[in-house]
Amino acid sequence: CIDKIGLSLDGCDDITHDSVRDYPGHFQIVLAALERCEQLSIPVVIRTTVCKLNLGSLGSLGNLLNKYRSIVKWSIREFVPLGRGQQNRNTFSVSRKEFITEVNRIRMENVERVKTFPIIPITADEMKNCYCLVSQNGSFYTHPPNGIYYSYGKFPQESLNIILSHLKYDFVLRELRDNKENHVHFLEKQSCKN
Repeated sequence: CIDKIGLSLDGCDDITHDSVRDYPGHFQIVLAALERCEQLSIPVVIRTTVCKLNLGSLGSLGNLLNKYRSIVKWSIREFVPLGRGQQNRNTFSVSRKEFITEVNRIRMENVERVKTFPIIPITADEMKNCYCLVSQNGSFYTHPPNGIYYSYGKFPQESLNIILSHLKYDFVLRELRDNKENHVHFLEKQSCKN
């Protein structure tokens, strides 16, 4: 049983998204996956990373997302220089002030959409060690403090229990983040009633 699926969408068009992801055609792949989730009624979390390449243009992404009823949350993330991002830090990095300004712009341009799904900002600090990433080849990672990924194991070659026992997972930070998301969603729903 699938609880929900997370999809990364970093622009409202293929030019922006594909340039952020450095993967020509990725925008269409994500939209196809979103359509499939819509057909199967699978809940979707959209994850958008704010960076220099999409700064100022993300508010219009709400127009695209609004037509999908399967979206349960729009997670707006501050850029974290991990993996390939380490090498491209100067191309992608934005200041915390720019991130907050962009989140506020997104919220202002999408006031009506919060009736359908919450718009949740997540800072770089809130991402550290509170969830794991699984690559296409089955390697497990967390957000490392130094920005360099380290694999904690590879499934199915290693037991899932052993891999999970090696992960540095911060349960307290995760609970704080979940509480924040629930609080933001409650406030957004209240503001829609008024």
